[in-house]
Amino acid sequence: MRKNKRHGEGRFCRKRKDKKSLLHYLWAEIWIEYKACLYSYCMIVYYCIYLLCQKKDMASILVLAEMVLCAYVMGYIQVYLLKNFDESDHFGCHEAFSMLLCSFSYTVVSLMMDWFGRGVAATGGFFLFMLFSFGCVYLVNKIRRAYDTQNLNRMLDEFKKGEKAYDKCN
Repeated sequence: MRKNKRHGEGRFCRKRKDKKSLLHYLWAEIWIEYKACLYSYCMIVYYCIYLLCQKKDMASILVLAEMVLCAYVMGYIQVYLLKNFDESDHFGCHEAFSMLLCSFSYTVVSLMMDWFGRGVAATGGFFLFMLFSFGCVYLVNKIRRAYDTQNLNRMLDEFKKGEKAYDKCN
């Protein structure tokens, strides 16, 4: 037996669901862009320091492109497979394992692509640098969330008190 539906009701629900999934996708893509920019910048800084220590003043564009591409791939892995671990509220076993896994993965790629001449010291330093970078990003994200929470609570208190409209830039 067929249910009676008002004309267009199913279409409205489907549009709302489509909009929600589109927003979720866009939000994930924004985080991937953020991570790719941040971690590719970290890799490029280390690479440039490595080159300066080797008394070289020219960087390979191919290596830089490989670093950026690697950061994008790892961004997708971090967001979709590792549950966006550097955005976590607490630091536990999953976050520590994910940091080690990502740092190790970047190091393996650096060896495969010969970014640091397969030198043990430079590659080991890169692993530690990436581990340090992940730790710093985790702490910065935690501080940012605490600030956002404090700001939202202040705005909510102002709203409850009926005070004048508040400016987003405050």
